Amino acid sequence: MSDTICWTGSGIVSSVSGDISLERAGAVSQIGSGAAILSGDRILARNGAGQVGLGQTCFAFMPANSISVVTEQDGLTCLRPSTAAGTATGPAFNATAVGLGLAGLAGVGAAIAIASSHPSLSP
Repeated sequence: MSDTICWTGSGIVSSVSGDISLERAGAVSQIGSGAAILSGDRILARNGAGQVGLGQTCFAFMPANSISVVTEQDGLTCLRPSTAAGTATGPAFNATAVGLGLAGLAGVGAAIAIASSHPSLSP
């Protein structure tokens, strides 16, 4: 496991390639470049990778199949990356919530696609 990186202020997702999800307050959503990260967040890089900007000159890489946990220590925001999804320390990433969140996103996309391709179903 990598070392914890701490900084003042908030972090920003600076790049995303593939499937990156954020769990915040029990809700799971996919994220992209520009998303802010806050203490308590968990970032899951499944089939993708990403990078978090931690201030102006520091970046943390999130490889595929990893979980990064954002905490607060001594007034600083800290990112604790892991090299494998099953090895992150701290509270466990809620895989069920991730699955349900991604399934919900897929369902909404499918409903939009069906309604778009069938004018009689559109409002």
